[in-house]
Amino acid sequence: MQPSWEIIRYREGLELAVLDRHAVEELPTANGPADYAIESIRNKGLILRELIEV
Repeated sequence: MQPSWEIIRYREGLELAVLDRHAVEELPTANGPADYAIESIRNKGLILRELIEV
C-alpha cells in the first residue's frame, strides 16, 4: 500500500523535482499563486480556484 499525499506549504528554495506524493500550497506561477501544485514522480498538475463575486 502506498502512503497518502502530504500537503506542504511552498517556501523559497523548495526542490519540487524531488517531491513525490505532495500537494504544495500557494505555489507561485506567472498568474499568481496556485492553490495547490500536485507533485509526484509520475504526475504533475495545478489546482486553481477562482472566486466569483455575485
